Amino acid sequence: GSGTAVGLLEFFFFGSYMLFALYAGVLIDRYNRKMMMLVYDFLSLSAMAVLLVVQSAGMLQVWHLYAAALIQGVGFAFHAPSYLAAIASMVPKKQYIRANGLMSLLNDGPEIFGPLLAGGLYLVIGLNGILAVNLLALVVSIGALLFVDVPSNSGTPGDRVPSTKQLLTQMIFGVRYIFQRP
Repeated sequence: GSGTAVGLLEFFFFGSYMLFALYAGVLIDRYNRKMMMLVYDFLSLSAMAVLLVVQSAGMLQVWHLYAAALIQGVGFAFHAPSYLAAIASMVPKKQYIRANGLMSLLNDGPEIFGPLLAGGLYLVIGLNGILAVNLLALVVSIGALLFVDVPSNSGTPGDRVPSTKQLLTQMIFGVRYIFQRP
């Protein structure tokens, strides 16, 4: 019932995402993208499982949601670019426009219809049911990802562990790339 609480929830998710996004981008180019996506799914699964247990015990407080949002934001900083890079490596170049359109639909559709669906589900199955459905969705996501062949990165093993200077240089390059004019 608090707009501030909802705003703080978004702050913790997107704040942690933004803090880790540049760092994650450098690591995603060096490490197994499939593993990065699995780490996010397992982090989300763990956070949702804890929320379900705490909610079932009748002890859920707003700060629990903030902690879960923080964990999911950090994980999403690694998941989102890994997912996009994996799709780009799996789709032929002539299909990029079509794939990008489908990805937009898959990303934006739930953001439009998700709150409406969640509100309806809340009335029917309650918060415990919604958390259980979320857990099931994460299990399905992990299962599907385990069976998908994600092409490996093209980096060489010697490039895998960047020094602090290399890491900062590549993070700055990422910021410059984002803000460069076409």
